[in-house]
Amino acid sequence: MREAGAFVWPEGAVSALSLAFDGGLPEHIELVLPILAEHEVKATFYVTVPALLENPIVWKKLAEAGHEIGSHSLLGATVTGELPAWTLEMLKEDLRMTEKGIAEICEVPVSSFALPGLATECSEGDYRPVLSKLYTTIRTPEPRANLGPESDLFSLGSMAWKNLQGPVESFLPEEGQWNIAVFDGFFGPEYMAAEDDLRFLLAHLGRRKEIWTAPVGWVGEYISKWKVASSRPSASPS
Repeated sequence: MREAGAFVWPEGAVSALSLAFDGGLPEHIELVLPILAEHEVKATFYVTVPALLENPIVWKKLAEAGHEIGSHSLLGATVTGELPAWTLEMLKEDLRMTEKGIAEICEVPVSSFALPGLATECSEGDYRPVLSKLYTTIRTPEPRANLGPESDLFSLGSMAWKNLQGPVESFLPEEGQWNIAVFDGFFGPEYMAAEDDLRFLLAHLGRRKEIWTAPVGWVGEYISKWKVASSRPSASPS
């Protein structure tokens, strides 16, 4: 029997998987959104305001359909994630303007952030503490699974999905784990079969009811609530 108060995934699942799409690209609207709707799967889209402004009406509809809109700002970052020319105040202002833009276009709050790289240094030191005060989940590009209730919500691992070569099982979470699959440029011209690959993945997930497929923010919120509840002292017997 399961110990009282033990962590349990929702919907009878034993693990979790989140699908993330970076950049707010046109192909996310043209190709990805219809496929997700076909399979009734919700995902997280990490966007920048300039990308949203290219098609604000459709991005608002995407948010209304239940998909999560996360922030993927810090356009001045190096490939490793550093911001050598930025102060902490510049960073805060960039994040404030990004959140304001997302709120105005999509009419949703932002709780998830995707780091551009593993390094989090600016001209005044580490900028991760600033992010931790603004967001409930922070995704890193570190290729690893997250350990369910023990996940560090401010340093989540993720896996870049370049193609589906090899068994799909190799990419899915093991029991107790939470994987975040990141599709970054996956639908570019070099990935001619990407549309079919995504359909294959979602059809497979449809048969794997033991895997809870949900946006990053949803899973993070579920884990966060469990951590809060489990930290409360048990009521004393009367």
